Amino acid sequence: MSRVLAVSVLVLVLASPLAAQDRGAGMPPAPLLRAGAQQQPELLRRPAWERQVLQRLTLRAAAQVRQAQGPQAAQELLAPVRRLQRQAAIARQAGNPELARRRMLAAQRVRGRIVVEVLGAAGEAELRERAERQSAELAALIERRLALGEDVRRLRMAQRLVNAQLRQGQRAFENDRLLRAMVSSARAVQLARRALARAG
Repeated sequence: MSRVLAVSVLVLVLASPLAAQDRGAGMPPAPLLRAGAQQQPELLRRPAWERQVLQRLTLRAAAQVRQAQGPQAAQELLAPVRRLQRQAAIARQAGNPELARRRMLAAQRVRGRIVVEVLGAAGEAELRERAERQSAELAALIERRLALGEDVRRLRMAQRLVNAQLRQGQRAFENDRLLRAMVSSARAVQLARRALARAG
């Protein structure tokens, strides 16, 4: 990824309608994806794990920028997120939870843009492939445990959750919702790894 791309992400973030929205200008939320793609849901209204997954994906994007362009470029990429987080903390301390909520929502949208712009379709394909490998490994473990006559109810429950995330990610990808697809694939990996680790 070139320096120009990293700078373009920052320009997109800083020039987005989010700033106007926080000023109360009544502008609609900025989309998380490139022009023509569907707008993603407000992640602050989604489960906590989705925000955690998005945070990890953001750090992965920053690590990719750091490797390609150096630590300064990575710091610049994350600067808008950290600025909004600081503003949210100040708003909470000042007793203004609504402003804090808007700042955190803005930070989540910035994270989404960073993930999509930096990791892109290649990152989504890598995550989906990893999730499918983990799912296959979990299925193989279930078959081995069944052959031994062991109770696999918990493993099957985990498998259903993993496969549900894979299906959700595939639907999102087919509908040009790249960020949603990446979040779902990353969640599938997380669930499968957790189940495999608990199974020993």
